[in-house]
This record gives sequence, structure tokens and C-alpha cells, in this order.
Amino acid sequence: MMLLAMAERRLGLANNLARVFEMDPRSGTG
Repeated sequence: MMLLAMAERRLGLANNLARVFEMDPRSGTG
């Protein structure tokens, strides 16, 4: 229950960071 919510939140943050790095040309890999 709570663990699932925490895991989902962590996955969401990871996805957001990945999107930012992919979209940001200054990240080096974008």
C-alpha cells in the first residue's frame, strides 16, 4: 500500500528526470 505509493512516486521522479535530461541539450547526451 504505502510501499507501492512510494515506489510509484520514485518511478515518477526518475521518469521526470530522464525526460528533462533527454530534452535538455546541455545535458550532453541530448
